[in-house]
Amino acid sequence: MDKDNEHIKKLIQARDKMVEQRRALVEVLAMPRQRGDAESPRDAFLSVQLMIEALERAMAHERSMVT
Repeated sequence: MDKDNEHIKKLIQARDKMVEQRRALVEVLAMPRQRGDAESPRDAFLSVQLMIEALERAMAHERSMVT
């Protein structure tokens, strides 16, 4: 991580926070629930997962600009 600039370090911090949110949402999704009750946590999980993937692409892009 020595070559990581400040932008990459901030992207990593943001990704780590999103991973924490994803883990919390998995706990909610794994709980027993009534039909139809999982839509909101499921949508939130998908949103968080998309954000993680976007952050990882942004990190790769930043790293490609450094080298």
